[in-house]
Amino acid sequence: MLLYAWVNHLSSNAQLADTLFITPTVAGLAALTTILAVVLHIKTPKKYTFHLSAALYGLLVLTTGTLIIQSDGVHSPFIALWMAVSVFAGLYGLYGIGAVLVLVNAYLVYIFTTSGIAREDIIVAAIAGELPMFISYILWNGRESLEEARDRDVSTLNKSLEHESSKSGAIIEAIGDGVIVVDQSGKMLVINPAAQQMTGWSSDDALTLHYDSILKLQTGAGEPVNEATNPITRVLNIGQQVRSKDLCIITKSGKKIFSAFVVSPLGNTRDGAIAVFRDITKELDDERAQTEFISTASHEMRTPVASIEGYLGLALNPNTATIDDKARDFITKAHASAQHLGRLFQDLLDVTRADDGRLKEDPKVIEVVEFTRTIVDGLRMKASEKGLDITYQPDGTKADVGTTVISPVLYANIDNDHLREVIDNLVENAIKYTPKGSVTVDVTAPTNEYVRISVKDSGLGIPAEDIPHLFQKFYRVDNSETREIGGTGLGLYLCRKLIESMDGRIWVESEYRKGSTFFVEIPRIDRNEANALIDREHNGVQTQAFSSTPVLQTPAMATAQEAPVPPATPPELQPLGTVVSATQIPTPPPAPEAPVEPSRPQAAPTNPQPTDDATPRFGAVAYTQTPPQTEAHAPQPVAPLPQQAAAQPQPVAPTAAQPPIANRAPARVNIPLSVLERDREHYTIPRQKR
Repeated sequence: MLLYAWVNHLSSNAQLADTLFITPTVAGLAALTTILAVVLHIKTPKKYTFHLSAALYGLLVLTTGTLIIQSDGVHSPFIALWMAVSVFAGLYGLYGIGAVLVLVNAYLVYIFTTSGIAREDIIVAAIAGELPMFISYILWNGRESLEEARDRDVSTLNKSLEHESSKSGAIIEAIGDGVIVVDQSGKMLVINPAAQQMTGWSSDDALTLHYDSILKLQTGAGEPVNEATNPITRVLNIGQQVRSKDLCIITKSGKKIFSAFVVSPLGNTRDGAIAVFRDITKELDDERAQTEFISTASHEMRTPVASIEGYLGLALNPNTATIDDKARDFITKAHASAQHLGRLFQDLLDVTRADDGRLKEDPKVIEVVEFTRTIVDGLRMKASEKGLDITYQPDGTKADVGTTVISPVLYANIDNDHLREVIDNLVENAIKYTPKGSVTVDVTAPTNEYVRISVKDSGLGIPAEDIPHLFQKFYRVDNSETREIGGTGLGLYLCRKLIESMDGRIWVESEYRKGSTFFVEIPRIDRNEANALIDREHNGVQTQAFSSTPVLQTPAMATAQEAPVPPATPPELQPLGTVVSATQIPTPPPAPEAPVEPSRPQAAPTNPQPTDDATPRFGAVAYTQTPPQTEAHAPQPVAPLPQQAAAQPQPVAPTAAQPPIANRAPARVNIPLSVLERDREHYTIPRQKR
């Protein structure tokens, strides 16, 4: 087009015009080709790209061929332009090359038969017309194969994706749990029939809406969820899987459905989230009914078991019953079984309290290293009976400097009864599931926030498939090694509940047949905070003791308090399942009866006080440990005999200058059997301090 404009309108050179002669027809075809090329380059439907480009190339070949024919044929100065255009015929495969070859050969035959040109010119024209076809085949034949292979791969991949998509869709449609998929903005992408049935929304109404409009959530207490408690929002924000079992779905009709959620991120780039949820209303009702039954049955059966245990204890007491050795052996075994049954009922009650959130917390400051040492020392006898070595790691790392023992001092403000139960349970389990080898207990502080207690054994170990379920209620590892070892599957579940109530955590690392290590972490406090809490606790106790109103003492009360009490050494706490001999259960002698004045109220019997936090819940008879001989606990004068009590002067009520002695140990008294049957706390055997 530019050459046509220059030769015909801008140049005055006649010889150049004759040499580069371009007709208006060729210029028109060139203009049409240019316009179509620009338009199709800007906008071309993808499905018609090949056909439109082939038509445009055909128009380009026609324009170039017309130019060659109208500019002196085989002698045309535009032969090179033809060769440049025809070399791209291979882009359209063998069909493009064949079409151009047909046009070239037809023109050669035409000029050879009509013009009578020389043979040399025919050879030059044949080379100029057909050589580009050969080059085009070499250049574009491999490209054609690659494109065809790519097309086949794309086609195969599309079919595979369609097949997998249909399969995934069928699975999601058939699954019984509700499934919804949302994008990063929270817009609903997928909702399966189960989710539609649970929420009351159809897919036509739910899709493209925000999930908050469809999935209205509340807590179990009926409060609306926020961003911190909404599992889908948390997954979209943090990109990690979230599980929850304390949420309710409010359906379209306003019905409340308790549901368990598992929400996972969609892909690694937080493209969205997929939520799977199911209705657990019936499960919660069944679990609640089961908990109520266990609680009621355990509470009702605990009373007769306590009575049986009390009667067996009296039968074993030589001061209350006379039996032969054979009967004593039978009754001793029955007494141990009754104690075990009582502990089982107590565990069941503790589990129901833990499930209902009724666990009472009484936090006190303890030094964890010393506290754990006392528990381990109390279980050394049980380990030695199995031939096991039990090691307390802080003792193994002590260094003696003169008479000073250096050991770590770690404080915690927690319920020591709960922690004692957890550590005692873990150490007993380590001993029970270790046929031979050793048990190692360690207390460390990996950070300033937590104290870590570990119990390691070289026993049976736990299979990997059982570890995720180990802390569930009533779950026990079932294999040939553990089947012969008794248990209910409540201990570790109760340990988890107790530790969680103290804002701690518990976990296990184990390898089957190579032992296990249980870890417990509890919140740690520093020395200054511990001292402040101890001072606050002591000040509160003193204020409570000295602010009470003085009480006038009757002669019976004075006699009961001042009567000499022979020292009583409570028996050592035997391991679970150990047969207790009758000689190990002493009976307190009867206290002298004090005269009672008709006009004054009689003093109630003094309840025995436990002397150790680890006091077992069930025992045989009442004991009170004698306090040490200190200035605050000076020996009391010997009380007169009962027949001389009337001649003794009456005690005077204490005054403000002489406050009542609050720390005096209560006298040990015989407790009626009817009281023993009603209240188990009256016949507790305290653990002997070591």
